[in-house]
Amino acid sequence: MNVYRVRQQASQYLDYDIIRQYTELPELPDYQIQLMLSFLHNGRSNGRRSELYTLVTSLVQVGLDAHDHVVSRDFGGDLQQMRAKQLKVLAGDYLSGKYYELLSMAEDIDAVRALSEAISEVNLTKMKMYMRKGQRDLTGQQYLELLLAIRTRLFLAFEEEVAPDNRSLWRDLLECGTMCEILWHELDMLMEISPDYDGWAVWELLAAVSREERMSCIATLHNPEELRVWFEKYRLKQRLEAMLEEQADEFASLAENVRSEPLYAEAIAPMLDKFRQLSSKQYSYD
Repeated sequence: MNVYRVRQQASQYLDYDIIRQYTELPELPDYQIQLMLSFLHNGRSNGRRSELYTLVTSLVQVGLDAHDHVVSRDFGGDLQQMRAKQLKVLAGDYLSGKYYELLSMAEDIDAVRALSEAISEVNLTKMKMYMRKGQRDLTGQQYLELLLAIRTRLFLAFEEEVAPDNRSLWRDLLECGTMCEILWHELDMLMEISPDYDGWAVWELLAAVSREERMSCIATLHNPEELRVWFEKYRLKQRLEAMLEEQADEFASLAENVRSEPLYAEAIAPMLDKFRQLSSKQYSYD
C-alpha cells in the first residue's frame, strides 16, 4: 500500500498553473483513498493494480465534485470569476474522463465498465437530488442518504476486488467514515450560512415546521440571518452535533476491527481526533 505514490500520481493531473491562478479544485478524498488501498492490497488486486484503481476513482470523484462546486457557488461575477467557473467545469470534465485513458492503457476493460456504471449511477442520484430540491420534496435524512450514495458509489465500483471476508467491513467503514465527513461538513456550513445555502438544516427545517409556518419559512430561505433564527428555534445545530457524535461512536467501534493496521493510525485516528472537538467523549486510539 502506497498512499504517497497515489497522491503524487494524482498531482500530475491536478496541479496545473492555470488552475492555481484562476480557481481551485476540491481536495482529494484522503480517507477513502487510504481505506481503498488498504482493503484492495489485501484482496484480489496486486499492489500496482490497487494503486491504479484508487487513483482513477479519486480523480473521477474530484472531477464530479468540481462540477458540484460550480453549481452551488459560482453565479455570475466579473471576468475573472467567469473564467474560474469555466476552468472548473473543464477541469471537472478532464478529470472525470481521465479514468478511461488510464484504465485503457492498462487494458482493464472490466474496470472501465465498472467505473462507468458507477459514474452513471452517481449522476442519476445527483439528478434525483436536484429535482427533489426543486420540488422541495426532501427531508434532512433523505438528503444525507443521497449525499452518502454520491460520495461512496464510485469507491464501491471495485468492491469485488476486496477479499470476500472483508467486504462487509470495507463497506461499513466506507459508509460510516464518509457519513462522519458529511456531517462535519454540514456543521461547518452552518457556522457561516451563505445566501445560496441549501444543506441538511434547510430540509430538516422544512420537514419540521407546521403547515402554517411553511410559507413564511420558505420566504426566508435566501436570507441567512432570518434562516439562522429558524435554525435556532428548532435547535438544528445541536441536533446535527448529536448526530455526528453518534456517528463517530459507531465509527470508533467499527475501527476496532482494524486497530492493528496502518490504516487506523494514518487515517482513522486523525478523523476521530477531529470529531472529539465537538464531544466530551474520549475516543481512545493510543
